[in-house]
Amino acid sequence: MNKSKFLVIGLILASLIACSNKEQSTDTNGTNEPKSSESNPSNEMEKKDSSQTENEENKKDTQETNDNEEKPEESLVDSIKGENLLGLSQEEIKNLYGEPAVSVNANQYLIWRYDFASENYAYEESVISVDVSGLQSGQMEAQLTVEFGDDDIADVFSIYYVKDGQILHYRVTKEGITEESASAD
Repeated sequence: MNKSKFLVIGLILASLIACSNKEQSTDTNGTNEPKSSESNPSNEMEKKDSSQTENEENKKDTQETNDNEEKPEESLVDSIKGENLLGLSQEEIKNLYGEPAVSVNANQYLIWRYDFASENYAYEESVISVDVSGLQSGQMEAQLTVEFGDDDIADVFSIYYVKDGQILHYRVTKEGITEESASAD
């Protein structure tokens, strides 16, 4: 019984050795290359170079894919917040947003109001005021007010908009930025 075990093990080992010496792989061009078990220094370098090139190409493909992916559309409010309106002239503000819906002179300040409403909605007030019902109903996406000093340069701007069901007041002055509930106004 012991002899048969050794015989089986011997046959298995012999067949493994024979197979490893004869195995070769065929590449896409039909040429034979030694298996990776048959070490060849020049093949090892080619494999490293090849894998490095593949990694670089994959990185480029990934970067191109990321560059081509559609980025989430920036909201109107985020777009306005991203503009640095302080220090802009009346003409520069008009170039950005067109003619204001309302223009009022008050206490040596000129104040403009811009309404960003849905197509079939208009806020009819001709004073500087917040359209609470339009904002709450979603028909008014945002309202922007810009205050100009006696030099016709924007000193302050405010955005009124709704977030999580609450009307917020985002205000930018030379002293800084505040954002709070409009009910605090």
